[in-house]
Amino acid sequence: MDPLLLADHLERLCCAEDNGWYVTVVQAIADLTPEQALWRPSPDFPCIWELAAHIHYWTARMMVVFEAIRRGEEPPARSETDWPPVPDSSDATAWSALQTELARVQVELADVVRSLKPEHLLGPSEGMGSPSVLYEIHGLLAHTGYHTGQILLLRRLQGTWP
Repeated sequence: MDPLLLADHLERLCCAEDNGWYVTVVQAIADLTPEQALWRPSPDFPCIWELAAHIHYWTARMMVVFEAIRRGEEPPARSETDWPPVPDSSDATAWSALQTELARVQVELADVVRSLKPEHLLGPSEGMGSPSVLYEIHGLLAHTGYHTGQILLLRRLQGTWP
């Protein structure tokens, strides 16, 4: 598998501006107010802000892991949670920062994957016994797509998606 092809997939599926028939996570969270991002149909459901923060965590995490692999270093340890806390009340600055940061790490992840050597793809992602880098890239694509679908469903439920 070619790292350039994988980087292209990451860009097209996660952050490209014009994909044709599907929506990226960056597009899915655009034009939302903080209040809309915090809305949930039930207390048991995650809100859009939580989903975006969760996607951001994993994108940033895997970017750091892949960059360490590219440099021949050990990836840093994971944090205790992959569902970062969100504010209880709307905070326009924090919401805008998350939107900007999520878009940035999506692009940077594609750049890091593009810089990998083909032999990196079959090696373990986080030490012996861990899944391969290739597996993690495919998993990240599926993960982002899954949660983007949840975001779009929440937007449809609240009437903020066409």
